[in-house]
Amino acid sequence: MRTGRVGRKSAVCVLFGILLVPVVGAEATIVSADVFDPVLLLPLLIAVVSALALWRLLLPLSLSNLQVAFEVDDDLYEVHRLTRSREDVFDLLRAPGVSVGTIAYLLSMAGIMLIVAELLLRPETFYEPVIYMMALLVGFPILISPFVTLYAQLGRGKSERVREGFAVRMYGGITTFVVLVLLTATVLFIGLKQSGGDLARDGTIIFGDEATFVRWGGYALLTFMAPTIFAYGRIMGASWNTLLLNKWRTVRGQLTPMDPDPPGLTKRLISMIIVIFLATMPFVAINGIMTLAYVELEQPAHTNELLDLGGIVGYEIFQIVKD
Repeated sequence: MRTGRVGRKSAVCVLFGILLVPVVGAEATIVSADVFDPVLLLPLLIAVVSALALWRLLLPLSLSNLQVAFEVDDDLYEVHRLTRSREDVFDLLRAPGVSVGTIAYLLSMAGIMLIVAELLLRPETFYEPVIYMMALLVGFPILISPFVTLYAQLGRGKSERVREGFAVRMYGGITTFVVLVLLTATVLFIGLKQSGGDLARDGTIIFGDEATFVRWGGYALLTFMAPTIFAYGRIMGASWNTLLLNKWRTVRGQLTPMDPDPPGLTKRLISMIIVIFLATMPFVAINGIMTLAYVELEQPAHTNELLDLGGIVGYEIFQIVKD
C-alpha cells in the first residue's frame, strides 16, 4: 500500500498552496546565472537536504511494517507482510522496476520543496540556475510518468511477456512512446487548425489565434497526461474506501487487517493526516470539475485568477484572506 506516500504528497501540495497566497501579486525578479550569490542557492540546499531526509528517514519510516491485503470474502482478508525493518524497505526499493519510480518520486518531491523554499525565503527573487533545476526536477517525473503508466496498463495481466527479456520490454516501451507522442501531436495539430494556423511546406509553423491554440495546448497536455490520470484514478478509486476505513480505525487505536500491530502515537497522528486528505479528495475533485465547467461555459473575466488560485473554492478563500 502507498498510504504514507499519498499523505505526504497531499501535505506538500497544500503547504505549497498556502505559501503561494501571499505572493500572488508580487512582481518577480529573475537574477541571471552570471551573478553568483550563495544566498540565492540556499533554496536548492534546503531541497537537497529535504530530499535526502525523505529518502533516508521518512520513506523507510512510512514503508516499514508494510503489508498488502486481498479481500477473499466479506470482511475476510488475506494479508501479506512485505517489510518489517528499514533494511527490508531498502531491499524493496532496490527491486527491479521499483528504483525508477523511487527516483522519480524523490526528484518530484525535491522539486516541490525547492519551489516551497523559494517562496518561503525570497518570493520576489528567482535565481536562473535554480529555475532550471526546478524544471529538471519536476519535469523528469512528469515526462516519464505517462509512458510508464500507459505501458503498465497495457501490460496488465500479461506478466509472461516481461519474462521474455529486454527486447520485448524495449519494443513495448518504444511502441508506447510512439503512440502517446502521436496522440499528443494529433491534438496539437487539430488545435493549430482550429486557431487558423497551418504548417508551411518548408516545415515552419504559422500560428493563428493565440488564445485558441493555448486552449488546445491544454487539451494536448491533458491527452499526454491521461494515462497517469486514469491510472491514479483507478488506484485511488479502488482503494479509497478501504484506506479511509482502515486509517480511521488506526486513529482510534484499533487493529485492522492492513495494520495488525498496535498503533503508536506517531502512527495514529500520521493516520489522522491521511484521513483528512482522503476525506477532502472528493471535494477537491468536484471543485476542479466545476471550475473547468464554469470557465468553459461562462468565460468569466477573472478566469486566470480562478485557475491560478485553486478553482472556485480557492478563489473564494483567497478573497476572504485578502479582505
